[in-house]
Amino acid sequence: MSSPGVTGRTSGEPGRARSPGRAEALALAFVLLAALGFRLLAQAGFDEHPRSFAPLVDSEAYLLQALRVADGEPLVAGVTFQAPLYPWLLGWTLRLSGVPGVSDVERLGAVPPKVVARAVAVGQRFNHALGLALVLLLWRVGRALFSPAAGLWAAGLAALSSPFVYYEGHLLKVSLSLLVLPLAVLLAQRALGCARARAWIWVGLCLGLGGMVRGNMYLLAWGGAALLVLAGLRARRLRSGLAGAAWLVLGLGLALSPLVLRNSLVAGHPVWATAAGGTAFFLCNHAGNDTGLIEHTALNRQVPRYEQRDWQAGAERALGRTLNAAEVSQHWMGAALDDIRAGPGRWLTLELRKLGLLFSRYEAPDNTLVALGEAELPLLARTPSRWELVLPLALVGLALAWRQRGGRRQEQGPGPGGGSHAEHGDERQAGPASGRAGGRAVLVWASVGYGASLAVFIVTSRFRMPLEPLGMLWAGFALASLPAILREPLRTRLALAAWLVLGLLLGRMSEGPLGPLDRRELASHLSVRYLNRAVLAREQGDLPAARADLDQAARVAHAVQLAAPAVLVEQATLDRAEALRARAAGDAAAAQAALKLAGRRLAEALRLSSDHGPARRLTGLLAYDAGRCEQASAHFEGALAAVPGDREARQYLCLSLLELQRWGPASAQARQLIDAAPEDEVGHGLLALALLGAGDQRGAQAALESYDRLASMRDAAGLVRRLPEQPAFSRLRSSP
Repeated sequence: MSSPGVTGRTSGEPGRARSPGRAEALALAFVLLAALGFRLLAQAGFDEHPRSFAPLVDSEAYLLQALRVADGEPLVAGVTFQAPLYPWLLGWTLRLSGVPGVSDVERLGAVPPKVVARAVAVGQRFNHALGLALVLLLWRVGRALFSPAAGLWAAGLAALSSPFVYYEGHLLKVSLSLLVLPLAVLLAQRALGCARARAWIWVGLCLGLGGMVRGNMYLLAWGGAALLVLAGLRARRLRSGLAGAAWLVLGLGLALSPLVLRNSLVAGHPVWATAAGGTAFFLCNHAGNDTGLIEHTALNRQVPRYEQRDWQAGAERALGRTLNAAEVSQHWMGAALDDIRAGPGRWLTLELRKLGLLFSRYEAPDNTLVALGEAELPLLARTPSRWELVLPLALVGLALAWRQRGGRRQEQGPGPGGGSHAEHGDERQAGPASGRAGGRAVLVWASVGYGASLAVFIVTSRFRMPLEPLGMLWAGFALASLPAILREPLRTRLALAAWLVLGLLLGRMSEGPLGPLDRRELASHLSVRYLNRAVLAREQGDLPAARADLDQAARVAHAVQLAAPAVLVEQATLDRAEALRARAAGDAAAAQAALKLAGRRLAEALRLSSDHGPARRLTGLLAYDAGRCEQASAHFEGALAAVPGDREARQYLCLSLLELQRWGPASAQARQLIDAAPEDEVGHGLLALALLGAGDQRGAQAALESYDRLASMRDAAGLVRRLPEQPAFSRLRSSP
């Protein structure tokens, strides 16, 4: 059975698909115009709701890294903790677009709002360009593997995919990650078509670069190499299979070598790509995770600017010694494996839930929430191109291709899926048919392999998204074959309809991590999203906007009786900020009322979660503001017990100890600050004060020299000092 479609001219090159004819070119132009128009309308919505698409959590981290690149600095000062390719490309895009770079800041609130707004605008347009590139790529892959019509249908689904466009509004690596697997499939199809082992180097390069976007794509590279060896064994040409695998691994190594070399030199020991593999595995598989989503742990604040510190502090506390980046990753990998061995039944249940999320129509959140974007931008909710439609159609396309497989066995080339040419010893007799049949097999393996890699780690919308373009290719094949399907016997049509119904049922039955999505689960995700928006608004000084988002987060949580200590803590943080403003304006009564309200909120937060680190820290800050340093230090110690990497809590603990004239403990806390971040002037300044109080003037002057050097660097960059100039510093500088 052949798929109907738009015909084109035949290319004279063996292994190449036919070049597009006029009708196909016009159809493709229409699809691209539709994609562009949809994105222009969506961009108008992004501009109308800027706070809904503000850089929060992960996107804040990527933007800060990109601004470092735009400023001519390395992406990060130390070892690369997360996949670096997207923020690096974004940084160069900002630099070429004239956006001023900023370095040496930890919070986006410290960046001028105009710079943030301009960077977001450039980043969104960069993502739109990636989205249009995906439309073209799916057309190319679809026509190479199936037919011109299938390619156009797949491109059309990508053009009008509301989740794709929603993520283009966020400075996240989703839009870049969508390109990797379709491109790898196309390159593999071409390698099968030409049957030259060295062609697999391009597949390795593609997956290596993809691993620098999504780390689990490294697994596909190693899996692809293994499949090539197995295909060689099956075809009784092991040497050919080993050669293809070697070229693929060489491509992977070439892609990774600059990152591995750079990280290893910075760390002083070998580091494979990034240092987050073990921590990511632990977060998704530890004993406290029973949903398949990211389950926060008390020791990790799940904010990218803190994550590396938190994981390192937790590992060092567990082992009682200083660890390097590789040892931290190994510790958490081992801890996760220990949890799995201790509860294999729990872990298998968790894997089943992850498989449910893989088929779910629900775009499970991870710092972003597609449902919230669709509520604010109705345009996104009105397009049918989403996973709940793509999955059923993809199953139909897969079933249809399987039915055709029997009649095409003799056409298959070497590689995953078979190899009649290889069996006859002719390594160069492959052509379009063999490449197409093998390419479909690669598409199956890529879909299964990426889905399996998600099950090992986590299945949220952002992580699952690279699977959706592959589904669109199968769905495009099904849609292009619809006229032929209608001419099939009734039995065949019923069988294909059963696959369609199965896809619809899978999407609905596994809607949430524990079954059908309920109001309580959705409310928790909405509440967190409003909370994250409020934090950024407060850091940028927009207290009314922050208050509005916090009130909305509280209402959403209260409506389903959901405990939300984090919302209470942020409300108390805002109360404290308003109290400080009122005090500066001379309104003592308003300041006192705001502080009392903050105290009540924190008491309630600690009642809900007694070891809530941020609640402990803020309670200590209120006590410190009131001059109750003894009480403040106790709360800061409690905050550090919950979150050892909480730098702000440690800084204020040191300040409290200085006020209490406990010079020795204050020095110890200052040294811990320096060990964690030697480039931060705060630890050096606090150490100078502690040593001066203890009578060690020479040590204090040495610490002050480090403070002055680092503080002058911030002054030169136009940044506010984290620790302002102290009166004791002037006296210390003038001392002999």
